[in-house]
Amino acid sequence: MNILAALDDPKIFARHFRGTSWNAWRAFLCALFGLPMSDDQLAIYRQCTERTDRSTQAASEGWLCCGRRAGKSFALALIAVFLACFRDWRSFLSPGEVATVMVISADRRQARTITRYVVGLLQATPMLKRQIESMTVESVTLKNRVVIEVHTASFRTVRGYTVVAALCDEIAFWTTDEDAAAPDVEVLNALRPSMSTVPGAVLLCASSPHARRGALWEAHRKHFGRDGDPILVWQAPTRAMNPSVPQSLIDEAMADDPARASAEYLAQFRSDVAAFVDRAVVEACVAAGVRERAPAAGIEYHGFVDPSDGSASAMAVAIGHRHADGCAVLDVTREVRPPFSPEAVVGEFAALLKSYGISTVFGDRFAGEWARQAFGVAGIRYELAASPRSDLYRDALPLLNSRKALLLDDGRLVAQLCALERRAGRGGRDAIGPPPNALDDVANAAAGVLTLAANAQPSLWQVTALLSGGRPLELPRGAEIVFAVVATGEREGGAAFFALSQDRTLYVVDVDAGPLRDVMTGLHARLVDLHAHIRTSGGVTAIYASGAVAAELVRLGYAEGAVQVVDRMLADPLLHVSAATHVAVGQVKICDAATRKNFPLNFLVGGPAKPNDPLAVAVHAGIAVALDQNRELAA
Repeated sequence: MNILAALDDPKIFARHFRGTSWNAWRAFLCALFGLPMSDDQLAIYRQCTERTDRSTQAASEGWLCCGRRAGKSFALALIAVFLACFRDWRSFLSPGEVATVMVISADRRQARTITRYVVGLLQATPMLKRQIESMTVESVTLKNRVVIEVHTASFRTVRGYTVVAALCDEIAFWTTDEDAAAPDVEVLNALRPSMSTVPGAVLLCASSPHARRGALWEAHRKHFGRDGDPILVWQAPTRAMNPSVPQSLIDEAMADDPARASAEYLAQFRSDVAAFVDRAVVEACVAAGVRERAPAAGIEYHGFVDPSDGSASAMAVAIGHRHADGCAVLDVTREVRPPFSPEAVVGEFAALLKSYGISTVFGDRFAGEWARQAFGVAGIRYELAASPRSDLYRDALPLLNSRKALLLDDGRLVAQLCALERRAGRGGRDAIGPPPNALDDVANAAAGVLTLAANAQPSLWQVTALLSGGRPLELPRGAEIVFAVVATGEREGGAAFFALSQDRTLYVVDVDAGPLRDVMTGLHARLVDLHAHIRTSGGVTAIYASGAVAAELVRLGYAEGAVQVVDRMLADPLLHVSAATHVAVGQVKICDAATRKNFPLNFLVGGPAKPNDPLAVAVHAGIAVALDQNRELAA
């Protein structure tokens, strides 16, 4: 019995395929199985294949490029049941072996749609229902040694079977496999050997088209409209295969977004969606065998995080630095997949960032203030990225193309970068992101940190130069002098507190930044507290500030003798260079109380990026006034 006879037999499938709405699918089945066609079916065949002559041989592969709601899933289920029940595969099986009809989708939930159709067709037909030996949620075992199974699109899990039919649903939208940059191609490459020993085995791939890349596009490009080709490519809009879909629905979609609707309902590959970067370009930037780079002294590292709430998407962090030759180097990628506790992952990532001397991490506006607060509790300042995700990818592309990015040997990262798509936006600006239903958390974090590293300006010194043995020091016991320096911006202020020891080592014992009045009103109390911990006798030494700030401090109740005016020093353009000189020779160290504050300590180092930050100016001025020989420190 051929499949058309089964469709017409009232004891089998006739009740499910009545009326003229199935005419186009009957023409497709004739083409797929090499059956005779009527004149009407031949006309449909020529329209949907752009072939002039029909083949009398069954196709070895069938590729269905049809619009949404065309009936693809039900047609795949019909073919699966027919091949499982009406073909005898036992002569090709070894003892104990079973023939597998494999239904493959992006995930098991999507594949179950076809499975429900399969079960429905089997149970609705008494003669087929008797063939069922057992059923689970994801498989149906028949008494003729055939199993119809659901599988996900992974090149690992489809191996090791004897496959008599592989039905690949929505192949244009398969999500990226963990280590495969081209998941659809890798899955098909793993499938074909499993079918090679079974004559008559069928590979059938169905999907509404999407971008002009991937297995579906390649099959269309190579085999569509070619007479005599054993690989059948069938392209048809939704209503050509299923006239019951209202035209008004399609018209509304076309008016809203013509590019998307043309793909989803007219079965046209999108010309406005293209691959973002070629796989060869990405692989040329990979340092083979290098999974992670350990932190090294004298390097300023940058961090970027792609946050998540732990329920649906993964959370990733990347760390990188700028090499002396200008190359952006990726040092670390870490990813945690759901489900997970967001707070626990933030703590883990914060510890990792701190091990690389990073006190500020960048990321997007995920969940409002949640990321900022969570990282703040863990001792890391969370800053919003200056650019949206598309711009990060766009800025990273020149680094990849010019091999100015050095990546890690991370299959997940490579796969996500290669899967990115570039879509033409309505305003003329391209949008870059993952395909539908795919993830890009590792790629986003990596692109963010690579652009940070590539654009980083060299600092006057590294934060690590202020540490001792890689760690901040405890408050010193005993000091020659304890003092504070205040610097101001338009609305913000910064205060740095210092202790100068007998051996001329200067300790940055604390820092404060924020609204100017808040900073100034807490100065005296903090100085008294530090003096009690550091010195055993004597009073508070001094507060150094500009004339205007000094006057305001006196007005707030500070003793005039305790406030020293340092206008000229604060305006000195060589202030930062002077401070860097003392740090370079190891005369300056930072204490734990300062590093515990939720400030970006890398701002303290100055340099071209932010030389006028009030907190940085306060630190640099304190170093200069305490250690420069040509500057007097008033006791």
